[in-house]
Amino acid sequence: MFRNWLTYRIVAETLDRELRGFRIGEIFTQDKNEAIIVFYREETERIVHFSAHPQHAFLLLRSDFHRAKKNTLSLFESTYDKAVQSISVVADDRIISIALEGGQSLYAKLYANKSNLLLSNEIDRVLESFKHVDPPLDVRGFTY
Repeated sequence: MFRNWLTYRIVAETLDRELRGFRIGEIFTQDKNEAIIVFYREETERIVHFSAHPQHAFLLLRSDFHRAKKNTLSLFESTYDKAVQSISVVADDRIISIALEGGQSLYAKLYANKSNLLLSNEIDRVLESFKHVDPPLDVRGFTY
């Protein structure tokens, strides 16, 4: 698990440089506490691996990943085909934001026991979450 804010910033800057302008092809899970985000642009595909394991929370670029034929679940389908506008670390926090066209954002919260992947609207109201959260929360975890 990343423990230093500077590491989060470097990860976000690297992902921004590699993925800006790419579109989301699919997001899926086939392992508990893990999600895969597939980005594409023309003939190029990039894979980002998200882990919400308490001791190993991360968001990393992978060289490849193969989706299993069984026991997989598609996630955040409303983001498919949306272009990445920017990727950044949320100010002084362990949250990496993936801003998408149309105002939605994916947030990778990389907290030890509260890691999650969230989809929010333009005012940061959570629309969907990888690990379910009740009641509806904003991105930083405050109830309305």
